[in-house]
Amino acid sequence: MDRFSETRKLLRSNRPPTETQLDQYRASLEETKEVIKGAERRLEELRELEQDYLRLLSPMRRLTDDVLQEIFRLTQPMDLNQCGDRKMLWTLTAVCWRWRNVAESSATLWNRLYVAGNGNPNDRMWFKDPAHRKKHLRWMNLCIKRSKKAPLYLYLDLGASYTPMDHTVQSDLKAFFEPIAPRLYHLTLISEDMDPILYFPPFTDSTFQELRSILILPVGVNREWADPFRPDSTPFLPNCSHLEVFDIASVGPQFPLLKITSEELRVISVDCRRAGSPSMVLQHWLDLRSASFEKIEAGLGREDPPPMTRLTAPHLASLTLGFCEGVDPATVLRPFKGFRLPSLTSRCLKSEGRRFMDGPDWCSDKDFRSVLSQLEELDMGQCPISLDEAKAILQSSPHLRKLCLATIPEFDFRSLMWILTFTDNSSKLVPELEELYTHTRSETVVATYIQRMIRSRTLELPKPSDRRLRKVTVVFPDYFIAHPNDAVECPIDDSVEVELSSTHYGEGLYPWRPTRWNSWRNKVGPRPEGLDENGLRRAARSQLGRSDAGSVLMRVFSPRLYRS
Repeated sequence: MDRFSETRKLLRSNRPPTETQLDQYRASLEETKEVIKGAERRLEELRELEQDYLRLLSPMRRLTDDVLQEIFRLTQPMDLNQCGDRKMLWTLTAVCWRWRNVAESSATLWNRLYVAGNGNPNDRMWFKDPAHRKKHLRWMNLCIKRSKKAPLYLYLDLGASYTPMDHTVQSDLKAFFEPIAPRLYHLTLISEDMDPILYFPPFTDSTFQELRSILILPVGVNREWADPFRPDSTPFLPNCSHLEVFDIASVGPQFPLLKITSEELRVISVDCRRAGSPSMVLQHWLDLRSASFEKIEAGLGREDPPPMTRLTAPHLASLTLGFCEGVDPATVLRPFKGFRLPSLTSRCLKSEGRRFMDGPDWCSDKDFRSVLSQLEELDMGQCPISLDEAKAILQSSPHLRKLCLATIPEFDFRSLMWILTFTDNSSKLVPELEELYTHTRSETVVATYIQRMIRSRTLELPKPSDRRLRKVTVVFPDYFIAHPNDAVECPIDDSVEVELSSTHYGEGLYPWRPTRWNSWRNKVGPRPEGLDENGLRRAARSQLGRSDAGSVLMRVFSPRLYRS
């Protein structure tokens, strides 16, 4: 009946097999084992085929090209002044043919150009090395080709240099900008030595015609001041008639060499080493929307009196003043008394010294308290204060929306949270506070203190319109204590974002933030086209639903946008 019938008959008869039969049975057994192995291999192939079909039918594969493009854009940093990872783009193009086609067809995915030099300050400037220069230019040309006609955003790090830049390198720098200059919208320029660029600009009158924003970050360069508007000063960026954002807060006294002629300038940030320069800049550009003046020193402000007739800056909405140690804030604001600022809604004061003000009676000074009463933002991150100083500042600042505080070791974290917590018997300090950044020296930070403070300013308020707090950031040196029942016993509003960061003693007494406090500076320049976080989240959620594949995709490419 089948190939095993003789074997079955022998088993039923119970007769012992002969030697010939034993050899046949052994051969049949080996053949049967091979058949079983083949069947197992076929079964594994069928299972793999089944998984392939399931992957083809998964929600991740059903994503439309436009949603994939939006997710791919999140692999690049949102901040235009941050160097991205070029390897991420190559990774996207190596996953599968569909991802490669989608990535290469997305022009706005390739319009972010990252050209960074060596991180070691002892290395030569990469632009002087022909091999490095060729590698960067090859990558840049590929990005320009795939970006099609999209506006370009360039992050250019020229690296370190301790020898003068010769004429050949200046010519190469000019040739570097030639293919991208007509489409360049934003430029972040970083260099150890700014002299070759400032004193011998490699640009022509037709170099940058569409440039909208620029950030310059030199290192450790100091020069004497001169009149930045004198007729014979060399223009740094000629013919930038559309320049709107000019951030040179780190350039320092080199500002006189950075003469610009744009009449459309809307945002400016400068490092002014004398108190009178803010007034001078504001007189030159009355149509500014936002202005930030840092490193204002003492004594020199009296040399620059306010204008004889009051001038009007009709559109200035944000004003940031950063003063050095020993400077009276009232003196800093004095030159602005000659201006009418009808649209001013954000006044930020920033202390850039280790002491806020000289003298023991500054807390009771009427002029100083008058200055605090007008502020919407206060940055004390570089000036640790005591408990009494914090109370005096907060009592005089009823309109603060953003607050940054660093505390001395004797000012414990519990006391800080207590003065910010609304109670029936308290005076409810800074009721309009929206963002709080604090750096404490307390060895232990307890989660309950933070939760009570947040709850008193949100859920316990009778009117939802009074709930202003939306972000709390706490930086602490050692331990954070949280109990399992904290979320049950003291729940907080989900709309409040809480960030915790731990530091170490070896990193310095106060490891400051790498970015500026005022919000617009964190995203200088126009936003890359298509980067709409809310729209992306809605589109992706509508496509992904709540499937596991969608969750994984959102967590991998956008962990800061995903909320379970």
